[in-house]
Amino acid sequence: MKNMILPDCNIILRVFLLQREKILCKTGLNLKNQGKYYMNITGYILLIIILSISFLHIYWALGGTWGKNLAVPTTENQIPLFEPSAFVCLITGFCFLLPVSAIVFPSRFSLPILWINTFLFFIRAVGDFRYIGFFKKIKNTPFSKRDTLIYAPLCVLISFLTLLLINTF
Repeated sequence: MKNMILPDCNIILRVFLLQREKILCKTGLNLKNQGKYYMNITGYILLIIILSISFLHIYWALGGTWGKNLAVPTTENQIPLFEPSAFVCLITGFCFLLPVSAIVFPSRFSLPILWINTFLFFIRAVGDFRYIGFFKKIKNTPFSKRDTLIYAPLCVLISFLTLLLINTF
């Protein structure tokens, strides 16, 4: 057993990292640390969250109804402010895939996309000061309760994780 030859993990890791660096350089990555971006746990957590939200919107676009009535802001009389169409849900789902692609396939457009993602989710967490966000006035509807407990904190988390990920570029 002592003489058993095991592959040297350091050599395998070095070869893998060199190949990844060559691929990143060929894509035209013109960032400060060119070829040095390696996805960390922050990137994986962010991918899971954003992909889940994206697939949920695509599910709604394809006719799914689970959770859809609790995702639309309502007035105090429980009247939805808008009725999202399948097309709008589909576009929204695909828009969520844009930061995912910026994380998985880094390019020169990754940083602007991630900065926009950070800004948009932070603005969503702040809200419109009436129906959505932390500073909303209407607080006694089912949507507003979930917004306070789930949606707005999730937006802050996504914004924060994206900001952390930007620092690895």
